[in-house]
Amino acid sequence: MPKRLVVIGGTYCLLGCLSVVDMLIGALRGAGLDLQLSLFLLPVGLGLLKARPSSRRWATFWAGFSGAVTLAVLVAAIGWDGSIELGVNGVALSPGVEQVLGWGSAVATLALSVGVIWMLYTPPVSLAFSDARRSPDSPV
Repeated sequence: MPKRLVVIGGTYCLLGCLSVVDMLIGALRGAGLDLQLSLFLLPVGLGLLKARPSSRRWATFWAGFSGAVTLAVLVAAIGWDGSIELGVNGVALSPGVEQVLGWGSAVATLALSVGVIWMLYTPPVSLAFSDARRSPDSPV
């Protein structure tokens, strides 16, 4: 299994687990159950670690969705007033620092989204998915 696939699958699992923990903490504090979309990254990450082709399609969808939303935020920020507010709980940021962190995180998210999609279709990763298809114990 290519290392980049393990890193991507592990990251998806981590983000999904963090979402579950955040939802549970919110529910235990009495805020109710707040369903987060990143919850769906957990099964996608597990499927990537098993080289399931459907998980690669879902991972591509979620990376594309994240990139599209981030791109929409960037375009809207440029079109309106050129500012992106970064919500950091409990931390007061100066406006200049907030702008730099806001733009930096948006650009980084967009770059990561494109990078994940690219890595999922590189030859070593594609080979891992085609090998999984040919495996006799694979239900594909």
